[in-house]
Amino acid sequence: MLGWFGGYGFSGTMAYFTGPAHIPAVLAFLAIAAEFFGGMGLMFGFLTRIAAFGISVNMLVAIATVHSAAGFFMNWTGTQKGEDSNITCWCSP
Repeated sequence: MLGWFGGYGFSGTMAYFTGPAHIPAVLAFLAIAAEFFGGMGLMFGFLTRIAAFGISVNMLVAIATVHSAAGFFMNWTGTQKGEDSNITCWCSP
């Protein structure tokens, strides 16, 4: 949200969410607020259950939107077609 450590800041994140990601502005704002203020709340121990719920919902929506088209699990039998198909498992021969 603040654009520290190479981040895009609030305006850059809102532009991405409302532009290429096609997320409505209200939901994009709620996602940014949940990640920022939820993390601060967990760090300082303030309203931790509400903060954890907001972050959890945010991450569940992210998982659902990213993996809905490609699949959630990798295909370990050969041809990998999922979102994580470019990741090599450390346990593979």
